[in-house]
Amino acid sequence: MNSPVDRESDAAPQEAPLLRLVTDRRLWSGGGMWVLALFVVANLAAGAMLATLERRHAANLLLDEGASSVGETPRYDASAGREVARYWRHIPPADRQPLIVLNGMSQMYAVNDRKPGDRTISEHLDDALAPRGIRVFGLAAPNLTPEESLVYLAATAATPQTRPALFVYGVCFDKMRNVGVRAELRPLLAEPAVAASLAEACGHHGERYPLACAAIRETLAAPSPRDEKVEPTTEERIRDGFARVFPLVAGRKTLNASLQASVFELRNWVFRIKPTDKRAIIASRYRQNQELMGLAAQLASERGVKLAWYVIPLNPLAENPYVPEQYAAFKSWVADLAREREIPFANLENAVPSSEWGEFMGGPDFKHFRGTGHALTAQALLGSFDFVGLTRATSTRATSTPEGR
Repeated sequence: MNSPVDRESDAAPQEAPLLRLVTDRRLWSGGGMWVLALFVVANLAAGAMLATLERRHAANLLLDEGASSVGETPRYDASAGREVARYWRHIPPADRQPLIVLNGMSQMYAVNDRKPGDRTISEHLDDALAPRGIRVFGLAAPNLTPEESLVYLAATAATPQTRPALFVYGVCFDKMRNVGVRAELRPLLAEPAVAASLAEACGHHGERYPLACAAIRETLAAPSPRDEKVEPTTEERIRDGFARVFPLVAGRKTLNASLQASVFELRNWVFRIKPTDKRAIIASRYRQNQELMGLAAQLASERGVKLAWYVIPLNPLAENPYVPEQYAAFKSWVADLAREREIPFANLENAVPSSEWGEFMGGPDFKHFRGTGHALTAQALLGSFDFVGLTRATSTRATSTPEGR
């Protein structure tokens, strides 16, 4: 039998390699420790910066999800399309009273220099029309594309509970250069009735709108949230586990967005690019978006929804990035299309005076106004469209068939 001394000497060789590794100066002075130190510093910095970056991102979008009074039911999507399901359930029941949906880009929800009591366009319209039995709800997102507007139209029209009597679209010229459907809106396409409605529209009108329907088919072919795996992969589980501990992992999307914005701003500084620099519209994208608006008119007619279009207000003192000839041609085109399809139309580009706009990147903001601008735009809409007559006519047609179409 070994003595205690022998047993200790037998154990020593098993502990020595680990001890030698920990006490080896090469471990503490090598590149691995520098990587570990940088990782720790990066996480400390990320933890300190994330809240600020998230506030800055919300400020850039001119978001204020706490704008409504405590306990007040939301009357527009205050997440700007980032959490559609959260606000979708607050759409007033369209099967109980006529519903108007106001749809468009950031001007619909953004309030420059927000003050207590400020309301958005959709809230002002709801205040004015609710006493007459008509409800209004705002569905808008920054840089909304015509294809995304079509998705909103198909999604709201898919069920009697959300089918609007009137779908009002604020047309913005520079959004005619944008294409695609953002990931946050894809849950709307996961509803079979919505996808079927879009596919049916293209089945009937694909020859007339080939570019629009090619885009729709590509969007519908992409995996939907319901097609994706429910069980997370090993990589996802590991990443989620690290995210609970390390701010650098948890805030990777916010940090990536901030980095991209910084690169974008650096590019603008190096090449002296200003937001007001004139940018010609991309012809192929413009034609595709024109077709998407035409297809929206077809789908609305077939689903028993009345459309109304208006050209959004612009700051008369701010220089916009539009090529004047192209912008003039666009306004003529949309007015002609509205007249051809018997869609109520108004040009409200001069509805808000220069005194009611905010600042953007050191100069006048040409698209986003203060709270008074929202009130003035709502007044201009009330003066331009017979909302009571339009919704009454649509509601009469909607109840003429068992399907409500």
